[in-house]
Formats: sequence, structure tokens, C-alpha cells
Amino acid sequence: MEGVNSVSREQIRDIARYQQKAEKQEGGVQAKQAAAGEAASIDLKQPVGQAEAKMLAARQTLRANEAVLREIKDGVDRMESLAREAAAEGAPDREVLGEELSKLRQELMRLLGGTAGLPLSDSAAQSPISQLPAWLLLAMADSPDPDQLLAALGLDKSAGGSEIMAALAKLPLEDPGAGYLAAVYLGAVIAGGGTDKLDPEMAAQGLLRLLEAMQNGLAPDEAVSELTNGLFDSLEDFQQQFLDGMAPGMEAFFSNLLFSGGFSMPDLMDLLSGGGMGETDLLMTLLAALDAAVGMLPELGSSGEATGETQDPAAQQASQSQDMGGFTAEGRELTGVAYDAESNAVTVSGDEKVILRGHGEQTSALELRGQGQVEIRNANAARVTVDNAKTQLYTKGETELHELSFKEKATLTLAGSGLTRLGDIKGGPDNVLRLKEGAFILERQAAELPVRVVIEGAVMLQVPRESHVFNALGEELEPYDLMWKSMFPGWSSLEGMTIDGRHAQMMLLRSAQPDLARLWLLKGDPSQGYPAHLIALEGRGRSEELQTRYVYLQWSRMQRKFIPISMFPNPFTVTGGEEDVDWRYEEDSRTLRVLTGKVTGLKGGAGTDAVDRPFSGRLALADGIGAVELTLDGVTCRVPSGRACSLGSGNRVTLLLKRGTESLFESGAGCAGISLGDGTSLYIDQTRATGQPDGALTARGGAASPGIGRDSGHGKGRTASIMIRGGRVTAVEGRRESGGGKPPRRTLAGLSLAARALKLDAMDISTKEAASDAVRQLSAGRRWVNRLQEAYRAVYGKLGQSLSDPGSISRYAQAVQNGEEAGALMWEMRREMEKPSAGPYSRWETEDVDQLLKAMEDMINQ
Repeated sequence: MEGVNSVSREQIRDIARYQQKAEKQEGGVQAKQAAAGEAASIDLKQPVGQAEAKMLAARQTLRANEAVLREIKDGVDRMESLAREAAAEGAPDREVLGEELSKLRQELMRLLGGTAGLPLSDSAAQSPISQLPAWLLLAMADSPDPDQLLAALGLDKSAGGSEIMAALAKLPLEDPGAGYLAAVYLGAVIAGGGTDKLDPEMAAQGLLRLLEAMQNGLAPDEAVSELTNGLFDSLEDFQQQFLDGMAPGMEAFFSNLLFSGGFSMPDLMDLLSGGGMGETDLLMTLLAALDAAVGMLPELGSSGEATGETQDPAAQQASQSQDMGGFTAEGRELTGVAYDAESNAVTVSGDEKVILRGHGEQTSALELRGQGQVEIRNANAARVTVDNAKTQLYTKGETELHELSFKEKATLTLAGSGLTRLGDIKGGPDNVLRLKEGAFILERQAAELPVRVVIEGAVMLQVPRESHVFNALGEELEPYDLMWKSMFPGWSSLEGMTIDGRHAQMMLLRSAQPDLARLWLLKGDPSQGYPAHLIALEGRGRSEELQTRYVYLQWSRMQRKFIPISMFPNPFTVTGGEEDVDWRYEEDSRTLRVLTGKVTGLKGGAGTDAVDRPFSGRLALADGIGAVELTLDGVTCRVPSGRACSLGSGNRVTLLLKRGTESLFESGAGCAGISLGDGTSLYIDQTRATGQPDGALTARGGAASPGIGRDSGHGKGRTASIMIRGGRVTAVEGRRESGGGKPPRRTLAGLSLAARALKLDAMDISTKEAASDAVRQLSAGRRWVNRLQEAYRAVYGKLGQSLSDPGSISRYAQAVQNGEEAGALMWEMRREMEKPSAGPYSRWETEDVDQLLKAMEDMINQ
């Protein structure tokens, strides 16, 4: 999103120059171009609208899948808790725990098989990267530590280089441990241009170069040969030399890798998730290749599983610990950390990451002179001094910095996962405070900030509204006060926030300040097709269950402030009950949730969004309501994926069809048209009015699923009570997709990997030993889900940028309404497409738009 306005102004000037030139031409030429422009406008509207709709649909798919991922994560967390309880000492009631785990397992299996694939472009799915072997693709998406690798090889730290080579000789590359080591070695060779200097820390960059070369059209063998300077003639040659133990420098490389300690190569999913637009394209391509290869992967071995208790990753990396005044310093290397007892000050220099844990009371002063990341946890520091142009500080937990002081030309990049309170800020106009993510309160601060404050992520920043806050490109941002405590009175805390795809963790408790979340956003111009900002908030209610709420914000030029808008207004009319008590409409998933039996009737279901595009709502009943009687007064829910109507579990549902009306529920693949959960019974009848035709209900299941009943593969062998007493009811089973029909529905590769790691079919906690195994399996699966969420956020962020990018198709949706500008518009689009970085055109419908432009140019030049 950042950078939109500055580039837009340049484009507007280009269009203005083009129009001024046209105005100077003779009247006949002007009339001819105006007429051609009108024709171009008409012909341009349809493909522009179609392409824009596809991009928005892709973003909506991602949002829906993100919600599913949160459900999966919550389910895995709960299952792991049950498994740990079953594995504990004493005599836990494993039978009761096993029953709850079994229900959660069934729900997870349904969720893991029910998500739509990422909206990957054809070029991603067909990239040469998909030709890479499965072992290499998996290694690119995984990052076990040295201890896990040693365990995978059946060795311990007393082993030598020759024993490593002997162990590798017994393993195929399909073994996760061997495959990962081969990938690290290959990446290091590519990064070093040979074997003279093999640095495992550069392996990820080497593998990234391999992906980039293949993304640019090189076949795998050509890329390997070129990037290794002919050391390996092909990928097959590399594999053979590695398996034979003949690849140069292997023994010394692996000995250094496994026994030097502290090695941590970032895997490519992490590297690409945090990258820019081009790297996000590579992430999408890697996910597509994994999706195709996942069926060929072996079961995840010990290198793919977490062992024992889950630890803080930062704590696992830390190999040294030392008390320094009010802090305990931890890190791989502490030579750059010094403590002066006389001044009670801790100085951090160098490039190594350092963790400083506070002891509860007010801690020592802190001076930051290096470029490595410094992480402070639960600290109450009297003073933090910044004396470097590239200082990085990360706060965790409740943090208070009473004074933040900048030396000349110093810059601080600050991020956090909790609430960070900043006292006095001392500095000048040559100092910059960059806020990446988190929640910050600047206390005792005048409106005129002494340093330049730049926001580069999802940030809540509480400073005076008249303060000047900027984005990374120097554009001034406007504040919006989101009163989360009054908006969500049942919430006890706000724990996460996503702004236009950029996610931040935070912990704002209801019992403490702040009452609001002050967000700083780019205004944009709605008349130019600027999309609304999507704010997703995660919080916990009284039941401690994590909930998500969505807010859409758009700048109003008339009111000169951000105003909430309803992007997907509630398409249902509800009779009975109270909103947010007995029923709730969730705008982002477009789901009407019936929470109690006080809701007695429904109407509608089909609506139009804020820009007049049609959409369909969903109906879902909460579990355990009991008896529910709903009168359907013409309800239509037709959804491309997931359930159109879910009646929940443990309910006795009566659907009364209003005479003279027709209702329709049509679900996506794998889901019943009307889905019944465990213990739910359904009765269908019609209202008693006379003189009207029978009420009608049609329920269509998705592929391989019934019209009314259980979802495909869910609860096989179990029965449900369904009784039809009146009305015209049609239940249509969805056909299974054949090879000659539509392409098979994809699930995201990471979900398949998570399912393999979880081993849900074989999960058992009936004994202490089995429960311990289940804990390990669930830890591995949870790790995959966490990383998949990061990948989703990266791709979602790319789509968000694409929709607000000056080259985005959505930018032209409004302009094509004016035929006089069509010629200039097409010239502008052509210029954008010819740029090295062509925005979304490089991935979304480029061919169609290109052909359209050629046709329009011919028309204008006739």
C-alpha cells in the first residue's frame, strides 16, 4: 500500500500531459479520438471489471482460509493440551480425554480437507520449480536444528565427520534429515560459487538464487550447472555425487554444521514470507510446487517433528547467559555486551542478536550501539540511548522505557508483541523512530514530536491526533481511533491485529489503558477506486475463546476523516432474538451465526457488496443450542466453497418452509447442502397458511456430498435423524469430479504437510506412552500451521498491495467510466506493463489485458 500516492501523482501528471497534447490538435482529430475513446471505454469496462473481481475473489478466498487456519490452530492447541494431560504422571481419566480428542480430531480432519487452494497464477503452477524433486522442495520449507538432524542420522554430539558420512550413506534423499542436509550443502555451494568457502548461514540465499533462476525460465539441470559453475553438470549429477559421498568438502562442511553449535539457516518459507513483491511471487510458486509434490513425500521423520517440550525458539538459540545489572543477557555471542556497575548501564554493540530479560524492578540504563537485534522482555528501563543508524529493538511483554534518547543521526527500528510505553523522547529532525508492529503509547509527549516517526507495519500508536506521522515513502498518515472496548464489550483483551494483511501480536488488557487503538492509515481517494482498509482484530471473551472481528475503514473527503463502511452488509433479515446476544453476522466470512433458540425466522441471504458486486451469505447454528425452530421465508445461500448451511452439533432443528416461497442452500466441494453435525436431528415442515402453494426447499451438496446430511468423509457410519413432514423438498447429491471435468480442487500444500505431521488417523492417548507420542506429533503439526499462517499473511499482503498499487486493475475501474480519458488510460496501462516490475499485471490476466490494449490502440489510431 505504501507508495501508492506518490506514484499516482506521477501518473496523473502523465495523463494530464497526454490530454493537453490532445487538446492542441485539430478539432477533427479530437472528435475522432473522443469517439474512439468512448468505444474504448465501453470495451474496456468488462475485462477490467472481470480482472478486478478475480483479484478481490482471491483475497476473499485467503481471508476465508485464514479463518480456517485459526480454527485448526485452536483445535491443535486444545488437542495438544489433552495429550499432555493424558501423558502426565498420576491417573488421568484417559477415556474421557480420548473422547474429547476424538471429536476434535474429526473436526480437524474436516477442516484440513475443506479449504480452497491458494489463488495461484497459472505461471506459478507451471513454473520449472515444480520439476524439483520432492526432497528438495520439503527441505526448502523446513528448518530443523542441529540436534534434530543428529537424531535423524542416529548420532549424538560425540560423533565425528566420518560417522556422519557413514550415516548419510545409508539414507535416501527422501529421508527428511538427509534431504535437508543435501539442500543446505547445495545452497552453500551456490552462494559461495564453489566449495572454497562453504558458509551454511548463506545456504538459504543460495537456494533463493536457484528458485529465481528457475522462475526466469531455466530448467533445474541448467540452473544447477550454471549456479555451481559447472561443479555439478545437472541436478541428477549432484544427487549422485552426494549419495556416493563424493561431493567435494562434504565431510568438513557437515562436521562444522552439526558440531559448531548455534547454526540456524532460515528456511525459504520464512525468507520469502517477509520479502517484497517479487519474493512473494516466489513464495506462491514454491507453495504451488509443494502442492504438486506433497503426495510423493515420505512420512515426516524426526527432523520434521518437535521433540519433548516446546521451547521458545530464541531460548533454543541462546548458548550463553550472564547477569548484567537489572538484566539477564542471553545470546550465542555476548562479547558485544558490557555492563558498567558504576553507571549501572548495559551497552550492546556488534551484529549478534541479544536477549535482555528484566527482573521486574526498574532496570539498568541501556545503550544501543550495534546493528544486531536487541530483544528486551518485561523490562522497566530508566533510559535507552540509541547511537547507531541501524539499531533494532524488539520488546516482548509489558515494557516501559522512561526515556528514549537519540544521538546525532541515529535511527531506531522498534517492534513489539506487547504494550510498550515510551516516556520522554529526546532527539532532533535527523533522528528516525521506525515502528514495525505492535502497540505503543508515547506518554508525556507534546503534539510536535521531536523525531520523525515512521510506521512500516501493523501498528497501534497513541500520540496526540495533531502529531505528524509518516509512512516509509514520506506520505503523512491520518489517525483513526478504534474504540475496541466499547465496540466489543465482552472482550477481556485485544491480542492481535491485522491491517491490510500485515499482522501484529499485542496484549492490551481490558483492565488497563488504552481504551482505544489509534491506527495511522493512508487516506487514499475512493473516487479513484481506492479500496477500504481491512482491520481484523483478535481478542478473547469471557470464555477465553479467541474471537475475530472485522472493521472496514475508508477515507471520507466530505467528513475529512476515516469512517467505517459495511463492505459485505448483512443480507439476512432476522426475526426474533437480539443481535450479538442471540445471533451475530460476521461480515468478513459473510456468515449469520444463530447462537440461541430465540431466533425464529430468516429471510434473504443474497446481497451486494459496497461496490455493487453480488455475494452470498452463509447460515451456521452454534453447537449445543438444543431445540431450534426457524421459519424460512425465501432464504438463498449459494457459496463456492465451504458450507452454505450448518446446523451444528447437539441440536434439534425444525425448518418451517413459508408457503409461497422457495429456499436454496448450495455448498462447495466436500460439504453437504445442509450439513448436520454429531447428535443433530432435522425436521422439515411448512407453515399452516392456506391459499398459498407449498413452500419449497432445495439443498445441493458439493462434490461427493449429500444434499442434506453429513459432509463428505465426516462421521462415516453414523446416522442422523431427518424427517420431512411437509413442503416440497429436493436434496441433490454433488457429483464427484472426474478427470475429464474441472481440475481437482487444491488444498494448500502446508495443510497437507500439517496433516501428515499430525497423523490424525493413528493418534491415540490411551496410554502414557501413546499420549507422549501424540504430543510430539501435535507439536510438529502446530509448527506447520504457524508457518502456513505466516505464508498466508505474506500472500494476502501481496494481494492487498496489488489492489492498491498504481498499476492495479482496480485503479482503472472508475476511470473507464469517462470515454475522453480512455486513450490516455490505455497509454498509461501500456507504460506500466512495460516496467520491469509491472505490478499485478505480471501475474494477473496479463495476456488478456495485453491483447485488449493492442486492439484498443488499433481502434484509436485508425
